[in-house]
Amino acid sequence: MVRAWGLGHVVLGICLTIKWVTLLVGGEPGWPADVIRWVAGPLVVGSILAAFLFRRWERRRARAMNEGRQA
Repeated sequence: MVRAWGLGHVVLGICLTIKWVTLLVGGEPGWPADVIRWVAGPLVVGSILAAFLFRRWERRRARAMNEGRQA
């Protein structure tokens, strides 16, 4: 999860930099916007969602262990 989150932010940063430099020199950003939309976005959102679900599962498991049941 952490690697996907980090990779997503690195890709997102690189693509945003390319996009803004392209806009500053008067060009049309083509592929950087696509990479942000189809690669970096899902990596970041997916890793956040996975972290949320894992923490929820851990809390549920800890609660079950405190009640004397095995999950």
